Amino acid sequence: MSHRAAGRRLTACTAFLLTGLVLALASTASAQAPRVTDDTFTAEVIETSKQTPVFVNLYAIWCRPCRPLFPKLEAAAADHDGRAKLVSLDIDESPGATDAILGLLDRQGIKRPPSMKIPALVAFRDGKPTALIIGAHYEIEAVREFFDQNVVP
Repeated sequence: MSHRAAGRRLTACTAFLLTGLVLALASTASAQAPRVTDDTFTAEVIETSKQTPVFVNLYAIWCRPCRPLFPKLEAAAADHDGRAKLVSLDIDESPGATDAILGLLDRQGIKRPPSMKIPALVAFRDGKPTALIIGAHYEIEAVREFFDQNVVP
């Protein structure tokens, strides 16, 4: 086998393995909170938040600090026993919804970095964002406190 043919075979194998890894990570991420997309953002976040607070987990498949946060978000949402809804938004798959959130944060005067960082969690109530937390908050207490502050008793 020539070096060129071996290189093509190695490239094909690498692409196959990377595709499998991305799909595995995507299925892990989507197994958590329901996913919101550009098409479902208005109904699942804006409209739903008029009835109950909605927490939007902004993440990306490649974001390593995002992954350990999923179970903590799920636990904090479960603590509120139906008084809050948690959804996840992949910023790469849904750029329109991501841009909408950034615009809404700006209109509400909620401070954020010029270049949005992930992981991030945005609380929505009455169709508008009310709070933002950025970074991998590994302590469950910080996540629970954010939920507590943004859920109507």
